[in-house]
Amino acid sequence: MAKVIRRSNKSASARETWRSAGTRISCLAFAAAAIELCPAAVASAQTVPPVQVVLNPAICPMQDPYHLSCDFNTPDAEYHVDGTASLFPSLVSNVDIARGPANFGLVSGGRLTYSFVIVGPPSVGAIPILVTASGSVAASGPDAFAFAAWRIAGTPQQQACVPAGNPACATVTAPSFGGTTPELAYPGVVNTIDLLTDAGASVGGSASASVDPAIRIDPSYANASQYQLAFSDGVENVPEPSALWSTACTILGLAALRRAQSLRVGPLEG
Repeated sequence: MAKVIRRSNKSASARETWRSAGTRISCLAFAAAAIELCPAAVASAQTVPPVQVVLNPAICPMQDPYHLSCDFNTPDAEYHVDGTASLFPSLVSNVDIARGPANFGLVSGGRLTYSFVIVGPPSVGAIPILVTASGSVAASGPDAFAFAAWRIAGTPQQQACVPAGNPACATVTAPSFGGTTPELAYPGVVNTIDLLTDAGASVGGSASASVDPAIRIDPSYANASQYQLAFSDGVENVPEPSALWSTACTILGLAALRRAQSLRVGPLEG
């Protein structure tokens, strides 16, 4: 009679344990390789400060953290105010006062602050970046004004304000701005961008202001392909081809780490 060899439960259990261990080791190795290939990409997601949004006036309810709007219409007054901050990113403020009591006025203002970090190998100098931004302002009626600007590290870069000579405009006289501004930034250093808008009017007036920037590494820089930009969580900057590799590395590396941590290797059965 042929001898029947039966597989023991202990052997099968041991093999499953080794298989789990091998899977865990493979995942850890993959995670380590991913992080080694793009360490800054993984680290940057944890180090870039979050977005901050401030919208006024307080009399208008916030529809969500990025939008406020209010419409008021009675026999004595009628006005509309809104403000919107977008993570593309952009900022818009509007005010329109059809009627109201004497000396009545409102200002719709906002500030959107976000950050970015250049990720890549250490450099001996600053990395050139390009900020392409547009700003538009419009105001009509008595005492109306509109202001838009963006700044980096607290320093104004481009500003627009109308009408020229309005006290709210101070020394700013440009009716709009656009084009590309060259800047310099160092790898691993957090850079802060502020978008600012103000739109004010009194009875019979209206105003609007908007600002919309996008940042990229200067493609003419000799080592541009070695660097990417990491932004505050949620910010949707115009994507660069090189940024796709950074994103892929981050996703694969973190996914592998989570997979490895989810697996547990129990003791081998004798």
